[in-house]
Amino acid sequence: MTAKMEFKGKDIDEAINKACARYSVTREKLNIEIVSTGSTGIFGLCKKKAIIQATIKEQSPSTPKKNQKQQRPAQTGKKAQPPRANTKKSGPETDNREIK
Repeated sequence: MTAKMEFKGKDIDEAINKACARYSVTREKLNIEIVSTGSTGIFGLCKKKAIIQATIKEQSPSTPKKNQKQQRPAQTGKKAQPPRANTKKSGPETDNREIK
C-alpha cells in the first residue's frame, strides 16, 4: 500500500489536481480523504487552504477485466410472443357490396 500524501490548494479541486499531477493518474484512480475544505475567511482575510490526503487505489483481483465476458444465466420458460393484430375489419371500406 502506498503511503498517504497530503496536498493543499485554495480549494478541494486544486488540491486533487495537485495529487493527480504528483501520482500521474486520473482522479478516478485515487483514494481521496478530505482533511479540511478550507475557507475564504471574512472579506478575503484569514484564508485557510483546503487539505486532502491521497493514495493510489489498489486494483482488486476479483474485478473482471474488460476482455473477459461475463456469463449469462440460461433462460428458462417460453419467450413472450407479441400480441396478435386484430384481423377482423369493420366499417364501410370493408363492405363487400358492389356500388352501382
